[in-house]
Amino acid sequence: MSIRDGNKIKDILKVVGNQVITTKGCKISFPVRYEMVGLASVGSETSFLGVFKIETLDGSYYGIHSCIAKLHSVPDSVETIKVDDIPYYELTYQPGSVVIEDINLLQDNKLIDKVYREFVSRGRVPAFMSYPDVCRVFSTAKEYAGASVGDSYEALAIPFSIIARNPDDYNQYYREITNEVDIEKVKPVYVPASSVNFAASSTLTKITGAYFYDGVVSAINNPTDRTEMLDHVLRY
Repeated sequence: MSIRDGNKIKDILKVVGNQVITTKGCKISFPVRYEMVGLASVGSETSFLGVFKIETLDGSYYGIHSCIAKLHSVPDSVETIKVDDIPYYELTYQPGSVVIEDINLLQDNKLIDKVYREFVSRGRVPAFMSYPDVCRVFSTAKEYAGASVGDSYEALAIPFSIIARNPDDYNQYYREITNEVDIEKVKPVYVPASSVNFAASSTLTKITGAYFYDGVVSAINNPTDRTEMLDHVLRY
C-alpha cells in the first residue's frame, strides 16, 4: 500500500537552474477531465494544473502537489489508467527527466474560475485529495494566480464544506462527521454546488429554482425539518 510522505517525494526531486528534474524517477497522475475543461494539455507539449498526485516509480510513496498554476513538463511516457472507474492520465518520468520545465510560473487568474467550476460547481474533485487538501486548494491563488480567494482557512474551506457529504448519507455534511472518522480513510463524496437535489437546503429554495421538477422531487424525497431565514422573510 502506498504511503503518503512528502519528504520521500522531495528526496527524488532536484532543482537544476530553472528546472525540476527527478533523480530516481517518478509518476504524476491527474484526471483526464483536466484536459476537457482547460486545465491540462497532453501531447507533443504537455502542461497541467499544479494539483496532482506524484509518487515514486515503484508506488511505495506519494505526495500531493497543490498550486493554482499551469506547469509545463516533459514526461517520458503517458498512459490512461482508471481510478474508481474514472480515467486519469499517468505520466512517467525516468531518472534525469524534466518534471517541471520552468519554475518561474506565469500567473493566470482565469485558472481560479476554471478550478472553481470543476471542483465546486461540478463537484469533480480528484480522488487523490483528502478533505484538508481540498479545503486548502485555493490557498496558493494569490501567489500563483495573482488573485486572492480568501484570507483565512475557514473562508477558503466554505465552498467545499457545503458540497462535501457523508458517503453513507448524501444529505449530511461531511464536516459533521470529521470527528468520528479517519478522514484519510473515509473520504467524502462531493455533490455539485449547482445541483438542486443536494445544494439547495430548504424546500422553498428547491422549488423556486430554475429546475422546478428536480426541486419538487428532491423536496418530496428529502423533506427539510427546520425553517431557514429565507422562509421567515417570505412568510412574515
